[in-house]
Amino acid sequence: MRIQPIVEGQGDVAAVPVLLRRLLEVADAWDVEVANPIRQPRNRLATRLGLRKALDLARKLSGHCPVIVVMDSDDDCPARLGPTLVQWAKEDAADLTCVVVLPHREYEAWLLAGTSFPRDVTDVRSDASLHLAPERPRDAKRALTKRMESRYLATVHQARMTSQ
Repeated sequence: MRIQPIVEGQGDVAAVPVLLRRLLEVADAWDVEVANPIRQPRNRLATRLGLRKALDLARKLSGHCPVIVVMDSDDDCPARLGPTLVQWAKEDAADLTCVVVLPHREYEAWLLAGTSFPRDVTDVRSDASLHLAPERPRDAKRALTKRMESRYLATVHQARMTSQ
């Protein structure tokens, strides 16, 4: 079996397969392959036409395998936007199994919630404190940078932190 991710950000292209493989490992689902993500801008994915085009591309590249859409909710309420996107997917691509995952605010909120990261892998300072409300900041990337030796860069750190 194969899963086709659709993501919005450059860092997500590397991080989402890492996350999915970790989840599949926990589920003992060793026979599931994660395809290379399709990257589409959020402003397209959040529209019916844009989501339809992304699902059409997924079908073209990966056949009729399940699709997972991972995009930041930003300032939208995930409990409202998520069901809308799922409904559009059901109506416009009924032949595909499609799930939508919307991190509240942004993917980095999940990383900010991490209690410990190996410093040599992620550049997180040894004295970095746990963020008590990781989904509250509008700019979780900046909050991560404050806890790191270097500036947080999604394309450099997101997959590394996800692996931990």
